[in-house]
Amino acid sequence: MIKIYVAGPYSKGSVVDNVDIAIQYTSELVDMGYAPFCPHLSHFVDVYSKKTWSDWMKIDLEFLSRCDVLIRIPGDSPGADIEVATAIRSGIPVLNNLEEAEEFMKQAKEFIKNEKRAN
Repeated sequence: MIKIYVAGPYSKGSVVDNVDIAIQYTSELVDMGYAPFCPHLSHFVDVYSKKTWSDWMKIDLEFLSRCDVLIRIPGDSPGADIEVATAIRSGIPVLNNLEEAEEFMKQAKEFIKNEKRAN
């Protein structure tokens, strides 16, 4: 499965709305066949065990390094901007919307199908 990192606003604006949007993206990505990592879900861990922004970013960037692609949810987010910059530096493709994610998945499936035929 293609591992996709979900980057987007968390603390700017409504945290509840931002987590909800990230979960909606994650659900659609699962339906497309991706294996998403949604750092917004750490919100529920943070309720029980408060961590600093830096602690969460360190964890999130570690997961990002294991992902094949990143999708950026629109909106102001210094953390997501760092994640996008890190992805670009690492050669991880950055997608800007769910339509691009759908097209990326189609191309990946076609590539895999052609590779199997060639071997």
